[in-house]
Amino acid sequence: NTRERILATVQFRGVTCELVEAWFHIGRREFENEENRILSHFEKTLREWAAVNDVGRLNSALDHFAVRNQTSLLWTVFFEAGAEYPATLGTLLEGVLSEPVFLTHPDYAYGGATLLGAFHKAGDQRQRERLESLILNLPDNVQPREGESSESVRSRTEYAQDRLLNVLEESNIVLDAVRELRRERQAVKPLPPNPRP
Repeated sequence: NTRERILATVQFRGVTCELVEAWFHIGRREFENEENRILSHFEKTLREWAAVNDVGRLNSALDHFAVRNQTSLLWTVFFEAGAEYPATLGTLLEGVLSEPVFLTHPDYAYGGATLLGAFHKAGDQRQRERLESLILNLPDNVQPREGESSESVRSRTEYAQDRLLNVLEESNIVLDAVRELRRERQAVKPLPPNPRP
């Protein structure tokens, strides 16, 4: 029953996208040779379009992806490319970071944190405030999984916050509350890295 694997839905490019739990974070990105070749070619092409700001092709790729999105891997592919080119492809993806699943669930969190970190580094004060607010407000926005204890939700959310705080460059932090949270958490233990699945 695939309905049990849907973590959340997000509006993206006028389409309701279901975010599916695919366990990508514990598997490897190893497919049949042809699938690997196709995916690698797509990643290369997507980066080429982003590098030259080929808006028509980027928009077409995103529109097709929105209609067909089925795996966290493809979200990660778009997020990684968007993080490399935040001024072109990245700006077309920024709005979805408001969905907590992209920042907390292991299938999506690497890409979400990578994209958030790139935006924060390249952004202006207003954009940095918005991104930092997403981190601060994460405990209020994370939904418990079915049967999940409040302690588990708190632990999962704090870990996600710590990972997100670690992708920020301290000198770019705008909100005092975020700077203080980062210092408090670092005083207890080192902030976790954002490892690529």
